[in-house]
Amino acid sequence: MRRSIFLIVAVLECAIAAVLIFLGRQLPSEADLAAGFGSAGRVTAHAEQQVKLLRRQVQELRRPELLQLAERLQSQTLNVTGNLKEQQLDFDGIHTMRNALAEIAQSLDVLARNIDAPAGDMRAAELRQTLRRSAALLRTGVRQLDEVLKNRNGYEDALRHSVLVAETFAAALPILTEQLDLRLAEEEHALDELEASLKEVRTALPVYRRMAQHLTASGRLLAWLTAAVVGLHGCYLGASIGLGRRYSL
Repeated sequence: MRRSIFLIVAVLECAIAAVLIFLGRQLPSEADLAAGFGSAGRVTAHAEQQVKLLRRQVQELRRPELLQLAERLQSQTLNVTGNLKEQQLDFDGIHTMRNALAEIAQSLDVLARNIDAPAGDMRAAELRQTLRRSAALLRTGVRQLDEVLKNRNGYEDALRHSVLVAETFAAALPILTEQLDLRLAEEEHALDELEASLKEVRTALPVYRRMAQHLTASGRLLAWLTAAVVGLHGCYLGASIGLGRRYSL
């Protein structure tokens, strides 16, 4: 019974020793660790460069020229709004013009009908056609003026809406510019902190690489030493079973 137990223990210890040797061989080598940390360092350096580029772009957006541009845009918007308020259409004058054109067109039609064009008189025929075409053109202008007069309310509403939108935009522009500047300041501060963190990571990577290499080497050595001790003990137990009671524990 005792020999069976010793045999089982010896087999288990040899198996444990084999597993420890396998685990020791699976641990990454110093070259693998150096390559991995080197890749992480390159990625960190590239990210740091990108952060610097973004920070420069944010700083360019926060230049004083942007605020000056916003002020000029506000002034120009107010000028355009003032011009829109002053430049009102004279619908009474348009109505008078429409009636005058209609009367002229009617007079031209009457004149064209009253022209006596004998057979073969090309000049009289051409004059009649010219008067009729002129009357038709004037009637076209009359119809267009009728459309303008018909849409008078819509035009005035659109003009008032445009003026309101322009005034609202001019009033909100300084607030929007200030909010944009504050947002850009927050983004610049966040990028500064991110850049500082990336620098700390890049500085700490070599230290952690050496630490990981030492730990890996120590773990591999410990696994192999433990495997050697356990394996030797298992071999001893197996040998003691074969050599007899005198060599057993």
